[in-house]
Amino acid sequence: MIYNNLIFFLVVIFVISSSTTPDTPWLAPWYGLPLFALLLLAFYHAAGWQYRRSLQGGSKNYFAAEKKLSVLAVILFVVAFFTFDLKYYLQYLSFGNSLPVLGDLGGLILFILFLSLMWSQARHAYQVLFQRSYSATEFVLSNIKANLPIVLPWLILTLCFDLLMLLPFPKVQKMLNTSWGDMVFFLLFVVFLALFFPPIVRRLWNCMPMEPGQQRTEIEDFCHSQNFHTDIFYWPLFEGRVLTAGIMGMIPKFRYLLLTPALLALLDREELQSVLAHEIGHVKRYHLMLYVLLFFGFSLLVGGLAEPLPYLLLGSEWFYRLLAWSPMSADGLLALLGGLSLLLLMVIYFRFLFGYFIRNFERQADLYVFRAQGSSFPLIRSFEKIAAMSGNIRNQKNWHHFGIGERIDFLEECEKDRTKISRHHWKVYISLALYFILITLSTWSLHRVDVEAMAKNHEPRFAQAFLEQKLKKEPENSRWLQLQGELMLTTGREQEAIRAYGKALTLAPLKADLANNLAWLLVTARDRSLRNPARALILARSASRLEEQGYILDTLATALWANGQVDEAVRTEFRAAKMDQKNLYYYQAQAKKFRHEPWDG
Repeated sequence: MIYNNLIFFLVVIFVISSSTTPDTPWLAPWYGLPLFALLLLAFYHAAGWQYRRSLQGGSKNYFAAEKKLSVLAVILFVVAFFTFDLKYYLQYLSFGNSLPVLGDLGGLILFILFLSLMWSQARHAYQVLFQRSYSATEFVLSNIKANLPIVLPWLILTLCFDLLMLLPFPKVQKMLNTSWGDMVFFLLFVVFLALFFPPIVRRLWNCMPMEPGQQRTEIEDFCHSQNFHTDIFYWPLFEGRVLTAGIMGMIPKFRYLLLTPALLALLDREELQSVLAHEIGHVKRYHLMLYVLLFFGFSLLVGGLAEPLPYLLLGSEWFYRLLAWSPMSADGLLALLGGLSLLLLMVIYFRFLFGYFIRNFERQADLYVFRAQGSSFPLIRSFEKIAAMSGNIRNQKNWHHFGIGERIDFLEECEKDRTKISRHHWKVYISLALYFILITLSTWSLHRVDVEAMAKNHEPRFAQAFLEQKLKKEPENSRWLQLQGELMLTTGREQEAIRAYGKALTLAPLKADLANNLAWLLVTARDRSLRNPARALILARSASRLEEQGYILDTLATALWANGQVDEAVRTEFRAAKMDQKNLYYYQAQAKKFRHEPWDG
């Protein structure tokens, strides 16, 4: 379940941390809060119904129910997060956005609330299946502790980043927002995983040291024969009844071998050694470090894509078709589609690319048994026992480990043809080399994209769509018409700009800026057929009476010049110069032009 839960939490963390904070919630709190409570109640009853059904099929159905309900919890959380604009309320936890991680933590707690409702309903089925009594609080807390290691690295590193950004050292803050800053944080992440993460997880999972005795001695002797050193712990996963083992920790001093009591009881000495060989194989092939690098590769990819992605969306025709159909605002739709694109990339990356590597890493670890024991038959026997005792799961597919039957078949093929062992190792090495080459090239290419040029090409149309949407909702708002006029002017659509300014002026006749802008356009339009100096003069005089500013007087002077009133135009420019000394040379140049050049209208 841990690999499935990893993807679930990654989705939730991504949604929380990458979404934008709305200015106001879509639903008022007195509507949103009761609806959110009803959603939680509905999920609670759905979980109860699902777990009551799972009692009829043993542990296999129990785990299937947990997976289905976890997926449902993710879906309902994401729906609730955007429907009730939870980010708006979470921002108040971040102390004025000085510690954003606290708002993100609040969102994560809300998701854990969904899971806690699921776990509280699972308690009865769990107690029946695993013969262990828990209070409701104990059971929920034990599940939270079991899943906490998935989010702990993200929480701790994000908190460290936010705290560093609060320090009064601008150079440090600037460095943290560069690619070098990403590298520093990656190194901190590796140090945390190597030194602190394994001891924390061991305590959260209540792993106890294996007591001295013959079995421990045999395990230690086998590990020493492979030049491998580790501490050995009981893993009480599902009361220790799950048949599994694990290894964590990249440094020998902080490395732990985890074995469930059920596995120790099931396997004989040789079979147990084959399982140990598998876990040792992970370390010998550096899989733990490679997992970290695969995570880092994804962060590099997303970091390179995040900036050009909005403009890629704005460059597509279907975005504007969707905007015309959707009730969402233009900026809201852009943020949603950008977030969904990155979310889809994340799911594909971890489900398929990451899944490809961890499946083949598992196969590499299986193959270590040939080096440790000379034969794969002990491991094959172990797999057969585990499959039979786990509910006949031999032929069940597995996206992250290969199915047990597939692993057995491959080991049997390698017994017949040992060259397949080296061929598989080369397959992994070549795949890793291609992966790192592609990630490097992709990141380099994305960072070389001319984002400024993309913005210049696509932002005007987006702004136009944004304003059209605003005008549909508020057709009497002169502000949107004025902005539309300015946008039309910047894109060279002068006739449409005149029309927009005219409509805006009808709605707000006492707005000096509007009259001034329209007057200027009527005397300076590139399309000479649109020029109207007489109307421009009327508008310019009106603007100067409403608000006497240097730039408004300059417009009036230009309109006077266009109407042949040169002396008054020069005097008006001098008045503008007195009011706006910063632009003195411009006004002097204008006055000189009025004296010596005729208007070219």
